[in-house]
Amino acid sequence: MDKKDILKEDSFSENFEEMLEESLKNFNEGKIVNGTVISVKPNEVYVDIGRKQSGIVPASELSIDPDVDPREIVKTGDILTLFVLRTYDQEGIILLSKKRIALNEQWDKFLKYEKNSEVLEGTVKKIVKGGMLISCQGVDVFIPSSQIGGNKRISLENYLNNNYKFKIIEVNQSRRRVVGSIKLVEDNDKKDWLKKFWSTIEKGKRYEGIVKSITNYGVFVDLGYIDGMIHISDLSWKRVNHPSDIVKLGDKVEVRIKSFDQEKQKVSLVYKKSEDNPWKILNKEYYVGKEFESKVVNILPYGAFFNILPGVDGLVHISEISNEKIGSPKDLLKIGDVIKVKIKSIDEDKKRVSLTMKDVNS
Repeated sequence: MDKKDILKEDSFSENFEEMLEESLKNFNEGKIVNGTVISVKPNEVYVDIGRKQSGIVPASELSIDPDVDPREIVKTGDILTLFVLRTYDQEGIILLSKKRIALNEQWDKFLKYEKNSEVLEGTVKKIVKGGMLISCQGVDVFIPSSQIGGNKRISLENYLNNNYKFKIIEVNQSRRRVVGSIKLVEDNDKKDWLKKFWSTIEKGKRYEGIVKSITNYGVFVDLGYIDGMIHISDLSWKRVNHPSDIVKLGDKVEVRIKSFDQEKQKVSLVYKKSEDNPWKILNKEYYVGKEFESKVVNILPYGAFFNILPGVDGLVHISEISNEKIGSPKDLLKIGDVIKVKIKSIDEDKKRVSLTMKDVNS
């Protein structure tokens, strides 16, 4: 090869490189191109983009779903709109992404969600420093601890894999960051709930709630966004030693409104059922003059108490124990004795029943 031919070849080589460089300029990062799927593999998709360079879409760049199998969402012949990630001159490869197109569309959606204050729903997928990530429509939304709401004493781990409603409070596309708030949704729900609750509450109305805490004097019940209190005397018609004898933490209970004060945000509840009211049963089944056997449940200096029904005791005054004068009820009675007695009087208003042991048929 003479010198002229060598110069000619060098010139062609330089021109080719210039042409190739100029061609690749059209495929700079960020350019949008269309490509036809020519082959689908488990880890990548090959596309024809009208150039000699191979167009490759890695599985990680095919969808906003990280677990997707390319073979399930594309097939040979499909035409895809793609984003140019990088051009590899020497290897003759152009790296492409379908996910970036979808993400850009998602950013636009999330900007609208923020502007319109829309309520979204997603699944908590990860606990991170300062909060947690909720997956929503393929986007990881960061929920700061201050915006989680709910019970602050609950560990964030308890939120994992559960669904929650939230609102978008910040979209920063340059930082690839979306921030949401569960608390905002809860606050709005709470406001609406309380408005309806106070406008419809009335004495005797029934509600379902969850036992939230138990004290010596009563039980607190979660009605939704407000707690009501059942005093120990309103748990049962029978005598209660401790509220935990009747209900347990977490129990689902049906209660009735006893009284309420919207200004003080206080609600008093009744758990014992009105149909189980022993005084109503007493009026149906017992009357003055009725004789029956009953057990001694308490003895005091002035008389002895007999159990008539669960929740109703009657008193035999010391003067009604015997026709003969006695110094103390304990002279003739002890707790647990079963004795035949007769109803002397019933005062439902004062919840008192007077009994007598005298003049009772044997």
